[in-house]
Amino acid sequence: MPMVRRNSDNSDGGAACWALVGPTASGKSEVAIEIGLRRSVEVVSVDSMQLYRGLDIGTAKPSAAQRASVPHHMIDAVSYTHLRAHETSLHLVCRLLLE
Repeated sequence: MPMVRRNSDNSDGGAACWALVGPTASGKSEVAIEIGLRRSVEVVSVDSMQLYRGLDIGTAKPSAAQRASVPHHMIDAVSYTHLRAHETSLHLVCRLLLE
């Protein structure tokens, strides 16, 4: 079962950050969409495979309709051919954000 954790420290006035964690195929995407609809928030995926455009089989990416109902980020963000041999998905995301 997915768990929702909330960053309770917004002393800097920034927005709260929620983390939805759980094992593969536990329903995290459905829960994230429901939270997004109820709280008008956006979903930022940190799934190591959903990041890549063209890798759809076995990744359980939210459907186009689901992504249209709640804004999603970092899904199909980059072609897997852009991943350098020594780079992890985390390194790639950081590099993309800093460019």
